[in-house]
Amino acid sequence: MKSKHYTVIGLETHIQLNTTKKIFCNCKNSYGAPPNTNICPICTGQPGTLPVFNKDVLRKALVFSYALNCKLNLFTRFDRKNYFYPDTPKNYQITQHDYPVGYDGEFYFYSEKGQDSIKIKSIQMEEDSAKIKHDAGDILIDYNRAGIPLLEIISEASFHDINNIMPYLEFLKRTARFLKISNCNMEEGSLRVDANISISTDKNIIPDYKIEIKNLNSFIAVKNSLLYEHDRQIELLSKGKKLHEETRSWDEKNKKTHLLRKKEAISDYRFIPEANIPPFLLSEKEIFALKSDADLTPYFIINNLVNNYHIELKQAYKLTAHKNLYEYFIEVSKYTYSYKKIINWLLGDVVFNLRKADITIDEMKLLPETLAKVIEMIENGELSGKLVKTMLPELVKGKDLDKLIEEKNIIIYSKKELERTIDKIIKDNPKEVKLYKNGKESILSFFIGKVMEETGDQGDPALSKEILINKLIK
Repeated sequence: MKSKHYTVIGLETHIQLNTTKKIFCNCKNSYGAPPNTNICPICTGQPGTLPVFNKDVLRKALVFSYALNCKLNLFTRFDRKNYFYPDTPKNYQITQHDYPVGYDGEFYFYSEKGQDSIKIKSIQMEEDSAKIKHDAGDILIDYNRAGIPLLEIISEASFHDINNIMPYLEFLKRTARFLKISNCNMEEGSLRVDANISISTDKNIIPDYKIEIKNLNSFIAVKNSLLYEHDRQIELLSKGKKLHEETRSWDEKNKKTHLLRKKEAISDYRFIPEANIPPFLLSEKEIFALKSDADLTPYFIINNLVNNYHIELKQAYKLTAHKNLYEYFIEVSKYTYSYKKIINWLLGDVVFNLRKADITIDEMKLLPETLAKVIEMIENGELSGKLVKTMLPELVKGKDLDKLIEEKNIIIYSKKELERTIDKIIKDNPKEVKLYKNGKESILSFFIGKVMEETGDQGDPALSKEILINKLIK
């Protein structure tokens, strides 16, 4: 009988914090500087130097731990993780092991399909390593990245479906961006993933080994590497081979993993308390003061949009893809209660025109109150949606609405004016009215065509249809 295989996956996600300075020195925390220019004796590990902790790192770590519903350690400290590698100039990394800032959490997240959650083992503060580059046989090291503050979010090994990992990572990224702790630009290395995967023949038993795939810098790399490793491990287990703990890398070009090294045991790292940085003793009052900073998460916002604004989950999920898009929605909603129509226009034609003009929502010149006015005018029958679509390319670039209406010789049809026009059309076409009343509903398009003809395509078809139906059934 063929054995059933169960996938067991845990993720270690590294998020670079957007502090102005590095974690233990005054060097700039910035991306894209020339190699080895944002460095000093501390972040290059020179003898006799002492780290000075950047307190903004702790604040951001506590806020993010709150957002992931973690318990917070009132006593938290740094530890030394000892290992020898060229990108670690001190031959140890300052990280957290015994008393991480956050632990035992549960991260609730959404996808377009619905809600899910994953257990969080811990959230740790630590320093990033330098960046190694292989160039024509040479090994080059850029220490600009050494000492940039990181949060390492370690999930429990409770992923069993590779397809569930992408929504988790996407929502983790959104949460960090909404809380303004990181830009999470994977192309810059601000978000990186180490994935641990093993295969079990019993869904209730976690295997005695795990294979770690290091430094995955795109979501598609995470997915493809796990799919490959899943099949590779099952093939080996099916042949009766025993798998051991090891660290592998993902070869994007050849779409396969390669062995880097046999995985070290925890004892190999010889964790010891970091003696040069005193432990942090936090009070409940200090921690509670940060709670409000962690409230405005995408998860909270989606719940609010669905429950209080009556927005569909799929649309609420799309709206929270970018915080600035959500904030713009909130500003527009101050001027009109037509929330669903705001969403439809924002996610549809507004975003389309922004992409076409190659501008961001921040760069857009269409004021929230102007978009609200346009929506109200459509609802009142003064503008048609078809007409507004032709105006948006200029509106998003800042063209004044009233001037645009004047330049395009647009005649504003109020609901009352549309009703008068429709009354005349009904009076002039008794034969077609009789056909409609006798059950030929398709004749309605004839009447809408007449309305568009009378208004020069400037009447609102949807409102015209509504008025026509009400009048024709009398």
